[in-house]
This record gives sequence, structure tokens and C-alpha cells, in this order.
Amino acid sequence: LPENDTAQLKEFGSAITRLYGKSLADAAGGTTVVTFPAAVSFDRTVAMEWLYEGQHIHRYAIEARDADNGVWRELYRGTTIGHKKIDVFPRTAARQVRLRVAAATGSPRIQSFQVFHS
Repeated sequence: LPENDTAQLKEFGSAITRLYGKSLADAAGGTTVVTFPAAVSFDRTVAMEWLYEGQHIHRYAIEARDADNGVWRELYRGTTIGHKKIDVFPRTAARQVRLRVAAATGSPRIQSFQVFHS
């Protein structure tokens, strides 16, 4: 590869590592809830679905629990997750974050659910 292209690819790799190198939390399961000891600031999540029996999730939501009234507030609504889905939304702070499956065929299985702050 030309030197200029190599430099740009290294820069891109560094940016990806900066954004996704260290998760604030990592969980797995069906409807997945992550709880922190204190409120954390975050603006993106990465979800992965187990695909060994096919893709099952058709609709889902990323939600944060409001510390004041305990109500879950929707941050992002999406469709399929598949192998890996990165969702970006306005920065928010919360003690609890969840991935709620709204529609699926069969039994959806979350391989990984991670929370990040850029």
C-alpha cells in the first residue's frame, strides 16, 4: 500500500480503538440491563446477537433509567442487530442502561451488550 494510505488506515484504526477500546460495561442475555454504582455518561452502545440459530431480533430499544423517577427513557430504537450493531445517540447519564427486545422470532439471544462514552 502507498505510504499515505497506510498512514490514513493507522489513523482510522487509532480512532476506532479510542472509541471502542474500553467498554464502560459488558453484559449478555435476553433483555439485558447494565447497572453502574454511580451515574455514568455515555453516547453509544454495541450489541451482538448469537447467530448460531439464525437472526431473531426484529425490533429493539436502548433505554436509560431516570434516577429521579425510575422511569425508563428510550434513547434509541432500532431494527435488526445481527452480528454487531453500533448505536449512537445524544450523550446521556444514568446508573442503568438496558437493551430491550421489542419484537423477535424464537428466543433472541444477546451475545454481548456494551456501553461506551466517546
